[in-house]
Amino acid sequence: MQISVSLYLVGVVLLLCRAAAHPLSDPAVATGPDVITESDKHSPVEDAAVKARRLVRDQSVGDLNSIYQRGHLKGLPVGLPEYYADCDKNGSLTLLLVDVGVNYDNWKAGSAVSFSIRYVPTFIPPITPASSPRISLQGSIAYIPEDDEDAIDKAKTCFLHRHPDAKFWLPGNRFHNSSFAKFNVKSVYYVGGFGRKSYIGNIPVELYRNVTLDHP
Repeated sequence: MQISVSLYLVGVVLLLCRAAAHPLSDPAVATGPDVITESDKHSPVEDAAVKARRLVRDQSVGDLNSIYQRGHLKGLPVGLPEYYADCDKNGSLTLLLVDVGVNYDNWKAGSAVSFSIRYVPTFIPPITPASSPRISLQGSIAYIPEDDEDAIDKAKTCFLHRHPDAKFWLPGNRFHNSSFAKFNVKSVYYVGGFGRKSYIGNIPVELYRNVTLDHP
């Protein structure tokens, strides 16, 4: 009997830990200037905009998606994981583009691009991945001008803070040509989790850009 009670208590603790490991799904889990609580009485889309920006800020790997522009795969989509860093207050992404990547090649050939990000727990996974927030950002990529030393230094410092291993393929490395760039967001589609409890749909891009978050 004591063993059964102990196992039950362990199970309860694990469920509570899983819930705590999913801060984006419930605004009551965390508090701060970037969190909308029920007392704020904001609309569902405003609440979703805050959670979307928190998702972008707190994660650092997503899928860059493009369309093949040549060859036997022309016209087909492809998505592959890509490092990014949230370095700007408007929700754009800082990228380190390496010219051997297939998405880089497609983009240079004229493909439209999008970027998908999902919530990845640090320790304990959620009870079901279907309850996890995820986002699809449509936009465009633009190089950070090489002669803008301040912008390049800012991008380098911010990017290496999130991805220390990226020091091996910074611009000027011996292996591949690389450049810092921005993914400028033009539209946002957000899935907060299950439909009856979470917001699912488009978020106005200006609302997304104007969310105020704490940034390092």
